[in-house]
Amino acid sequence: MLSRRTPPLALTALLAAAAAQAPGRASACSEADPPEFTLTAIMPAAGATSVPRDTGILVTGEPSYETAYNRLDVVVTLTDVETGRVVPGRSIHWSSEEATAAWYPDEPLLPGRTYHVEVIPASTGGIPIDGSTPISASFVTSSALLEPLAFSGDIQVTVNAYDATVQECEYPPCGPASNCVDVGTRRALRARLDLPAVVGGQPDAGQYRALLYFNDEKTPDVTQPNLEGVVETESFRIAMAEALLPTAGQTVQLDQELFEEDFDYTPCFTYVVWDPAGHKIQTSHCLPVLTQAQYADATDAPALAQVPSGTLDDTATASASSASASDDALLSGAERNPIDAQSAGSGCTFGSTPTTPGAVFVALAALLGGLARRRSRRQQRQ
Repeated sequence: MLSRRTPPLALTALLAAAAAQAPGRASACSEADPPEFTLTAIMPAAGATSVPRDTGILVTGEPSYETAYNRLDVVVTLTDVETGRVVPGRSIHWSSEEATAAWYPDEPLLPGRTYHVEVIPASTGGIPIDGSTPISASFVTSSALLEPLAFSGDIQVTVNAYDATVQECEYPPCGPASNCVDVGTRRALRARLDLPAVVGGQPDAGQYRALLYFNDEKTPDVTQPNLEGVVETESFRIAMAEALLPTAGQTVQLDQELFEEDFDYTPCFTYVVWDPAGHKIQTSHCLPVLTQAQYADATDAPALAQVPSGTLDDTATASASSASASDDALLSGAERNPIDAQSAGSGCTFGSTPTTPGAVFVALAALLGGLARRRSRRQQRQ
């Protein structure tokens, strides 16, 4: 059973917008057909040499019209020019912002060989679309593999009590929430997370794809390295996720509210990162059990306090923090800031991070659509 809590307002709005443009079908708010795509770019580029043997192939398309979710599906045929053998592999959805698909081989390619790749747009069922123009390229492999995909450290967590903004919004049948009005504040707990930097693998324009899961009691098993990864959400009472675009060599800092529930639970965070070559890594961090009594005691404190991740007792804090951010800023992603991996230290770098956002917050309609309930933030308290 999913948590009785609705997702944060910003996530709810994005989910509603994305649900209207769910992958592989026309908008639920429109009779329009999904856009067709003209393939415009392929990587490795034609004539590339010294290509690592486990490199993924990236293909970008131009949609016939813009939608909120530009999913590009393709059929990829990679052939060993010397033997004529077609290399087995799999394609994954990579980016809806730039309508990009990725494909990677089941096994590393042979060294020093010439390969020819041809890509054609396809339906979501993997059937080539008649009349579509393919894009192709040939490249030569090296003897090397990509550097292993790896984290620079572990997830660091600090728990804070803060004043969360309560809003009432209108929820249209399609699209994001609108006409939101602040109607007060409520005391709540949030976890401030410093996610480790990612290095190695095959970053796309310096970035990877990632998911941050917030669950109770245990960590999810993510079996596929893409946004449609298989997660047994029905086994969790709290099941939320954020999609991120971490930059190579930089950590990401963000905040997640710890919901007040009518049951005790263990807040757990799982950070999963993958690249176009199909490499996937993940790391997890679980806090101690959060009881209803502890939540009430912590949120009764009049001042915002820093709580070490090893305890959820508000009386064990070191000092009050003056860096209280508004709930609106937290939910909109304004505090998702990158920190250079060389200067990250322990990950506790409050008030000294750059201002450029280090992660893009996007909707996970396919994974979390069932969480988007039309309830106001005020109704969460009832």
